[in-house]
Amino acid sequence: MLKSALIIFGCLLGTISPGQDLSQIFSKNEIEKQQQQIKTVIAEYEQPLLNEVQKQCTKKEHEGIFDTLLKMSYYPLAINYNSFLFSKYSVLTLLLRKNMIYYYKKQYDSSLHYLQLALQLALQYKFVYDDLHQIRPAINNLYFLSGNLAGVLKTSTEGLITAEKNKDKKQAAHFTNVIGHVHLKYKNFKEATSYFESYNTQTQAMANKLFMAHAQLNLAELFMAQNDADKSIYHLNLSKNLYTQLTQEGKINKATLSTRTLHINYKIAEALLLKKDCNNALTYIVSDAALDTIQNVNGYDLASYYIIAGSVYNCLNQPVDAIKHLRNGLQKSMLEKHAEYTRDALEQIAIAYSKLQQFDSAWKYNELYKQMRNSIENSRNENDLFQKEAVMRLELEQQKYNAALAKQKMFRNILGVLLICIFLFALLLYNRYRLKQKNILQQQENKQQQELLATALSVQDQERKRIAQDLHDGLGSLLSAVKLKISDLPVPQQPYELEKIEASIHLLDEAMLEMKNISYDMMPATLSKLGLTAALQNLFNRISSKNKLQIQYHHFGFKERLDEQTELNIYRIVLECINNTVKHAGAANAAVQLIKHDDYINIVIEDDGKGFDTAHPSLTGNGLHNIFTRVQNRKGSIDIDSKPGNGTSIIIDIPYS
Repeated sequence: MLKSALIIFGCLLGTISPGQDLSQIFSKNEIEKQQQQIKTVIAEYEQPLLNEVQKQCTKKEHEGIFDTLLKMSYYPLAINYNSFLFSKYSVLTLLLRKNMIYYYKKQYDSSLHYLQLALQLALQYKFVYDDLHQIRPAINNLYFLSGNLAGVLKTSTEGLITAEKNKDKKQAAHFTNVIGHVHLKYKNFKEATSYFESYNTQTQAMANKLFMAHAQLNLAELFMAQNDADKSIYHLNLSKNLYTQLTQEGKINKATLSTRTLHINYKIAEALLLKKDCNNALTYIVSDAALDTIQNVNGYDLASYYIIAGSVYNCLNQPVDAIKHLRNGLQKSMLEKHAEYTRDALEQIAIAYSKLQQFDSAWKYNELYKQMRNSIENSRNENDLFQKEAVMRLELEQQKYNAALAKQKMFRNILGVLLICIFLFALLLYNRYRLKQKNILQQQENKQQQELLATALSVQDQERKRIAQDLHDGLGSLLSAVKLKISDLPVPQQPYELEKIEASIHLLDEAMLEMKNISYDMMPATLSKLGLTAALQNLFNRISSKNKLQIQYHHFGFKERLDEQTELNIYRIVLECINNTVKHAGAANAAVQLIKHDDYINIVIEDDGKGFDTAHPSLTGNGLHNIFTRVQNRKGSIDIDSKPGNGTSIIIDIPYS
């Protein structure tokens, strides 16, 4: 098992991102000394096993994931395979040792400073296990001691995201639990319930009785905060039973069971206080001598036990015993720098002195209580903005949890009707396959038609261009030569003969003009020489000079020319529209506007003519048919708005590349 774990977790190479060099905090000699200590630990393990792990470790992208007891054994790979990473881990170890030195001295600000540096290093070099299992829980512990709940919220939310990303179910559950406690502290009972229930579900899924016992403690504390003493006691007893089972299964020792039972008993006493059941509460309080014999009780838990005991004696109107316990609780909570326990102890001492009618002392401790209460509230207010940011991130996490739960519920429902769905799905697939094949054939036919249409239009345009060129170069030149020959003839003596020659020259001029008009209509020279906008301007000038139709023309954005085929298509589309206006609309005025956008040309053509019914079959006539064909060929869109007697408006969009 160890061999497999080492092979899986031994691949430590990760992407080293640039950042602050925290190695500068310690001297080179300190770092080298720490490295040597780690090497000494590694040397105690079987070298053949480590060599085999090193041989099989080939994945450079693996991050370092460590077990608390065995993590040192993974580092031969860091030494032999990536000495740079090993050096950074040595610095991390030194930072954690510095933190512990200050923690035991109860210099929590300095302890927190080194923990935050360690977290920065762990994030930078992807020491994920140290990040989730050691550093963040330790930071949260210090934040809880100082009452910095916003800090706990931020650290735990980031830890939860990292744990889920790395599929670390144990720490994902841990941070879910911590976030629930923060909401409980802020009396956000709805959110606290959501997180505690999620934590309870996660612990059951992992079948981890130790975590399940913690989950019951959470629910007990939640109900106690809502003054539901009976439900709180119910969950406390469930938790006690789970701890007993863990001891029987050999998963925790009797000393741990004794510590946890003590904690639960005091919590039961606290719940009974809510019911004013002081005598029963007293049965769960142990003597000071017995309390001192129980090992592994941390300072702030011990402070809470004395404060609960003092509160019970206050409830029993035994203020002398109350003050004795409360002074112990106050001393220990101040020693641990636990602001909330200090506040609670001061409040109960003030009550006890009031019962003794020692009002000066009662007033003094009540003033101290109010100062501590206000200090805690002010501290929370200072972190309010920080908290809001963290809450927003928590809401995102909660949405993700809700989505995951909804997905699981939907999956269970789907399983119930899976057999029926398989048949329906198969039938749907078959029908879809047939429809898809039919659509493919239809698309192929449409594509062929589009290609034929595009080819036909292209050939038509090329043929027009050729004919226009031939008319201009061939017939035009020939007519010009004939005119010159006739003009060079001797002037006849007879007037009627002179009239015939002049009439012939006039007919030649008309023929040449008509030939030019035909040639221009087929392929205007200005289109190829000067571009679309100039060709259209020339077209509208000619139409306005020959007809009563007045055309207003505007164009925008045409700083550069389009490709030849696009210009030709747009010219033909506009020409067809204006020809229809001239032939059928009987309009006096028309307006044409062209706007060049980033990837399409917008064309708007309007007239004040007699209009037509757009639903009438005459829409399929040659003129409009040609317009629709060219627009469709360019994958454009066309919208015609017209009614009899109301003129016509045509809007066309032509894409271009």
